[in-house]
Amino acid sequence: MEDFGYHRPRPMILLIEIGKKRYYAHFQNGEAVKPFIAALSSMSPSFEMVDHDGFGKSAPFPMNASCKEKIHVYQGNLVWADGQLILCYGQAEVEAVKLADIGSFDPDELRAELGPNQIAVRLCIEWSE
Repeated sequence: MEDFGYHRPRPMILLIEIGKKRYYAHFQNGEAVKPFIAALSSMSPSFEMVDHDGFGKSAPFPMNASCKEKIHVYQGNLVWADGQLILCYGQAEVEAVKLADIGSFDPDELRAELGPNQIAVRLCIEWSE
């Protein structure tokens, strides 16, 4: 097969590791995703996350984003609000920026993986096929 110099760009996905469990999230289309990717690329990919208002786990995450709005978040959403990266295991209405959504997953399994205590979460940007 002849190569005509055209290559379809491969979309980026976000790998979220909680213990030995891996989840894959798709980035949202929005102006906050680029600063998120830039910030994540320049820091350690591991975060110690603690409970956040009973709907997610959060960790400090320095990022410049001014496009927050009041949104409804669901299980599997990854959002940024007030300097915190939040991985949602429940539902809430918050002023935040939605960054990514986990694809197919069992919400009960995600809640169990995140558990009631502080946990280590690793985030890594990958390219999908």
